[in-house]
Amino acid sequence: MTVTSDRHGRLQGPPDPGSNYSRLWTTDSPVTDEERTTLNSLPQLTADTETLLASLAVRLCTHAPDGSWDIGMWFYDLSGRPDRGTAHHRRLAVDGDQCTLHWDSDPHPEDLRAALTDPVIGLCGTTARPTSDGWLVQYGRVRLLAHPVAWRP
Repeated sequence: MTVTSDRHGRLQGPPDPGSNYSRLWTTDSPVTDEERTTLNSLPQLTADTETLLASLAVRLCTHAPDGSWDIGMWFYDLSGRPDRGTAHHRRLAVDGDQCTLHWDSDPHPEDLRAALTDPVIGLCGTTARPTSDGWLVQYGRVRLLAHPVAWRP
């Protein structure tokens, strides 16, 4: 995970040994007062939103045994398909039961849909349908608009 103030998720400047860029955060690292304040100021997520976002997170390194889809940790495609890009801009925005995910590299958009709707590993009850520029994934009352394009302000 990269934590940065850059709204596009990029590191600013080279990592150095004393910077947060090179600090490996684990569950043993306590949350700072500033982080706690920020977390406490976030709006409460609905149960459906928490479930869908958690399902997305736990499938970040999954792939189908038959090779039909592969999330590849969002940085590479294990199936050997052509690279979708190298900029690696990603943004997830959540407003109540409406989520929007933008990205411009791996995984392939169809793989994200497949991981969430797969009959074996997918989130039971999740549906997805194509839109003009991605996928609309729905679980209960929450809707995730997945746009496989670079996010721009």
